[in-house]
Amino acid sequence: MEPDRLGDWGEREIIKMLADAFGIPELDDAAPLDSDATIFLSGDMMLQSTDLPSNTNPLFWGHRFIASNVSDMAAMGCKPISMLVSLGLPGRMKVQDLRKMVEGMQWACRESGLGIIGGDTNASSELVLSGFIAGKPFGRPFRRSGARAGDVLFVTGNPGSAALGLAVIKSRPETYFECPDIVEEDLGGSAVAVGSFLAPEMRIREAHDLSEMDVVTSCIDISDGISTDAGHIAESSGVKVVIEESELPFPKECRGLARHLKLDPTGLALNGGDDYELLFTAPSEAEAFIAKSKLATRIGSVSEGHGVAIRRPGGRVENLKSSGYQHLAGIKP
Repeated sequence: MEPDRLGDWGEREIIKMLADAFGIPELDDAAPLDSDATIFLSGDMMLQSTDLPSNTNPLFWGHRFIASNVSDMAAMGCKPISMLVSLGLPGRMKVQDLRKMVEGMQWACRESGLGIIGGDTNASSELVLSGFIAGKPFGRPFRRSGARAGDVLFVTGNPGSAALGLAVIKSRPETYFECPDIVEEDLGGSAVAVGSFLAPEMRIREAHDLSEMDVVTSCIDISDGISTDAGHIAESSGVKVVIEESELPFPKECRGLARHLKLDPTGLALNGGDDYELLFTAPSEAEAFIAKSKLATRIGSVSEGHGVAIRRPGGRVENLKSSGYQHLAGIKP
């Protein structure tokens, strides 16, 4: 029986309903504009209440917003080109905060080579940032649906560090995080974690180099966490993804900090989200080449079956529930 409220339904079911309604055959991080797939389009939105902590420098609001949109292009093996930006602005917002946020957007645009070409502004009860981005494939576009049994699973960067950074920020609501290292003296490792959240790496170079290698069989960005986004690859490709817990590249300098905050590094890496790293598969014969390039870390494999599983350090394999972030899930009116 269909629930009465969206909060009882969740983002995943809403997306499936919309895809059916508009005849969208594949759900990827971006969609081709034409049948030749020469241009890809995507959109991403951030809200003050859920994505942009008010005790952080607005410079980083702008950077994170651009990075989230650019990440969708990288996940498709595309170079970001142009973007439309729509801003919902509350009247109580300080002019200086808006200027800082725009500076952060300019910073991210310089890093990514992206151009802002227009958009819209409107009054809003809270700050809302909405982007509509276009990009061109470096080569053969990446998809979620190409993973095959026998492939190897890789991830860029250090998943979990951004979620830890957000936990640090939330644990110090009285502190204004003007820069990532503001509490490093008290909480060792916090500069790495907070920096990962405030100014995430944009993996354009990795997307370009992997495209040049032409080895990627499936790819997604892990904005919602590995457990959730690996599930998207598994579902789209009709395979089973097995993650090796011992191979998850959680930063060594952040492990003590995670313990201090009573957080599990493995849980952060699997379910944290906000990393904007690339999770991808490639044939086993490409493993040595990718390892030598230092573009990514091997964290698992692909086999026949369905769903996502995790192999614990002792060798036990168990099914892994999707526990990453999902908009609307459990939210009541």
